Amino acid sequence: MKKRFEYSRYKKILRELYRFFNQIIFSPISIFQFFFNNIIYKFFFAHKKKETTGNLPQTNKIAIYLIFPKKGLEKTHVNSLNLLISKGFSPIVISNCFLKKGDVTEIKKRCFHLIERSNFGYDFGGYRDAIIFLKNKLTSLNKLILINDSVYCLVNREKKDWFDFVNSSSFDFIGATSHGSLKKPSYKEVENLNNIVRRIDKNTRNFHYASYALGFSEKILKDKNFFDFWNNIRLTKIKNKVVRRGEIGLTRWVIKNNYSHGSWIETEKVIEDFFALSKDKLLEISSDLSVESDQTLEVKKYYSNIINELSKKEIINFLYFHISRYNLAYSLTNYLVKDLGFSFIKKRSLDIDNKIKDFYLENISKN
Repeated sequence: MKKRFEYSRYKKILRELYRFFNQIIFSPISIFQFFFNNIIYKFFFAHKKKETTGNLPQTNKIAIYLIFPKKGLEKTHVNSLNLLISKGFSPIVISNCFLKKGDVTEIKKRCFHLIERSNFGYDFGGYRDAIIFLKNKLTSLNKLILINDSVYCLVNREKKDWFDFVNSSSFDFIGATSHGSLKKPSYKEVENLNNIVRRIDKNTRNFHYASYALGFSEKILKDKNFFDFWNNIRLTKIKNKVVRRGEIGLTRWVIKNNYSHGSWIETEKVIEDFFALSKDKLLEISSDLSVESDQTLEVKKYYSNIINELSKKEIINFLYFHISRYNLAYSLTNYLVKDLGFSFIKKRSLDIDNKIKDFYLENISKN
C-alpha cells in the first residue's frame, strides 16, 4: 500500500509543478481577462441575448433556473420547471445556449421570462444576467432561488424536500450542500485510517455552498450590496475561477455581511450520524461511494479489498477521507437520495458510477 500511495504523491508533485508553470505562462492572460472579460461580454456577447416573455405571471417568489440544453430541451428540464411551479416559485429561465423554436414554446408555458445567451461565465454568468434583469424587482421579493441543470430535481411526495426547506427556513442564505469545511487528510495519513483526524471548520477560505441550488431570504434581497455583488462579479471561462469568484466569493460575501446561512444537508451532521449506524450500513455506504480522481480511486480500491476487516471507526474515517476530497453530493449519491430523501442528483455522478445510473434514470423519468 505504501508504494501505491507514494506513487500517488509523486503524481501529485508533477501535477502541482504543471499547475505552477501553467500559471506562469497564462498569468498575463488571466490578468487581462480579470480586467476586460466583463467589457468583452458587454460589447461582443450581451447584445446577442434573446429575451422572451413567458405565459406565467411573476410572483414574489422567483426561481432562476439555468439550463444548457446543447442537444435540445429534455424531459427533465420540463419536470424541474413543473416542480418549481408546484412549490410556488415563478421561474425565470436562463439558457446558456440558443434554443430551437419548439423548445422556446415549451419553456414559455412554464416561466414568466426566458433569456437565451452565450455560455460566457458558466452558471454564474447566467445567474448574473438574470439578477441584472431583476434589478428593480429584487427588493419586492420574499424568496429567490438559483437552480441549474447540472442536477436532476427529484420529486419526493412523502417527505419535505429542499424547496420546502427554503420556504420555511429562517436562514438568510440557504444551500443544499456545502463543501470545503473538512480538513483534508493527506495520502500519508490515509495509509493508516486510525491516524486520520476529523476536523470541520466553516471559517476556512475554501468553504462554500454549492451553486446548483441556492436560496436567498427577503433580508438579503433588500440589501443593495447584493445586486452590486452580482453586477461586479468578474466573468471568466475558467471553471476553477468560476468556483473561486462565484461559489466561494458569494459565500464569503454572506459571511462577511453577517447573514445567517446553512444547508439542508449539513456535512458535519452526515458524519456525526455515521456513528449511530451499524457497521453493515456503513459497509453498504462505502460500497456505493463515488470517486473521480485516480488518487482517491487507488485508496478506494485498496480498502475495498479489506473493507470487512476494518473497524467501524476506520470505515467512518475512510468515508470522511473521500467526502473531504470530493463533494458530498457526488460521493454519497445513493445514501443522500435513498436514506436522507435528498432532492438532487448530480448528473456527473451518474456518469462516474454506472452501477446507479440505470436505477436513477428510471426513477427520474417517473417524476
